Amino acid sequence: MSNSTEQFKPILSFESIFSFVGINSIFKKAGFIKRSGASVEDLFLTLVSSVFYGNKNLFRLFSSPIGKAKDFGKDALYRMCANPKYNWQYLLFQLAVFAITFIHSLNKGSKDTVNCLVVDDTMIERSRGKKVELLSRQFNHVIGKTVKGFTNLSLGWTDGISFIPVLNYLIASAKEKNQIMPDKTKGKSRKECGVDKRTNAGKLRNIAVKTKPDVLIDMVKKAVKLIPAQYILMDSWFFSDSLIKQLYDLGLNTICLVKSNLQFRTLDAPDTPLTQKQLLKKLCNGKLRNANTLTSAIVVTNQGSKVKVVLVKSYNSKDVIAIVSTDLSLSDEEIIRIYGFRWNIEVNFKIQKQYLGLKTECQCRDFNSCNAFMITSNIRYLFIELNRRHDNDPRGHGEIFCTVKSEMLVIPFLKVLQHLLQLIDSIVDRLDEAGCLKSNCRDVAKQVISDLIEEWYAEVTDYVKQFFSLPSPT
Repeated sequence: MSNSTEQFKPILSFESIFSFVGINSIFKKAGFIKRSGASVEDLFLTLVSSVFYGNKNLFRLFSSPIGKAKDFGKDALYRMCANPKYNWQYLLFQLAVFAITFIHSLNKGSKDTVNCLVVDDTMIERSRGKKVELLSRQFNHVIGKTVKGFTNLSLGWTDGISFIPVLNYLIASAKEKNQIMPDKTKGKSRKECGVDKRTNAGKLRNIAVKTKPDVLIDMVKKAVKLIPAQYILMDSWFFSDSLIKQLYDLGLNTICLVKSNLQFRTLDAPDTPLTQKQLLKKLCNGKLRNANTLTSAIVVTNQGSKVKVVLVKSYNSKDVIAIVSTDLSLSDEEIIRIYGFRWNIEVNFKIQKQYLGLKTECQCRDFNSCNAFMITSNIRYLFIELNRRHDNDPRGHGEIFCTVKSEMLVIPFLKVLQHLLQLIDSIVDRLDEAGCLKSNCRDVAKQVISDLIEEWYAEVTDYVKQFFSLPSPT
């Protein structure tokens, strides 16, 4: 498929998206290879499009007429998700590189565009799970409670307009006492557990029990090789001196919200640590400089990192929040503007959980399958975002999802109706081949049938014509 907008099909046709991104070559690089049975492309197409048919999981999909019409069953999809050799992270990463390269080409010439990596995490709860591999008790900072589930650590890319998921990993608790169901491969041979620890499945289990900063550094190392980015945006949970130093060595400046108890040292008094309130009082005696920004200064953290801190009035309270930047040349307004791009990852989590099956679709116990469903949810979001930027669509992701869902349900009926019209139109040829028509009557009979179809079509209301988009028989 070419890059022209006229030839680009809407996301209603996932086949056109697959052709646009060159999905088959990416499949081979990611190890998605099958020797027999349904093709990987057909299986993946069904998996990606399943939620758009209004089904909460694969069982519901294959219980519906759409699923029963498939040449394979749900077990084939579950086997694909559980395959230890399939590298789902690499599949998402290569699709992200394609999408970001395409979007980056649209932004050429724009002076306001800033390319940023964004990192955040969200909880995927499995509150009723008991035998889900590596399921752990983890603290959910949003609700302030310990829950059962996984942490989805996500690294994405944004230009302030779009958000593209780049790499995602499921993180379990590193403490065995918090693991409800331990790693089935731990302390076992390949024959005993059925998983080769050298495969992608084995590597995923090792990553799952690492600390989030260590996983984040590995993710960034992969991303910066192929993805353009100047800054990395983080919430206060991720900030640490050692982390921002490592990110700076990788060529990324950090713009991050910091916790209220973090202390700074001014350049004129490096031996006196100050809280944010004390710093505010010292710099401007608590007086507003403008409507939102209180003040800013170049300060030093406890471990000697020189950063620029901007003290800003919170939008929903009278509290003061601090945003730090390792790029000392940025203005206060630019730091605040760029940090606002971080909200795109929150929208991404919301859309994936509400529409794209991140929270409820997976009912598997195998860790490989849990990982595959999580990546699939991110790929769905990537396809929607790619379609939105390609067509410059101003609609929101939720509205696009609902439109795709409703129109995809109509497509099978349209195909049946068009097939029926084609059969009616071919009746004359069938009768002629069977010797049931007199000589020189073929054209007359064909005209009679064509006239009847035109009369039927003329009686169809304008609403039905528009709804079904029926082509004229002539």
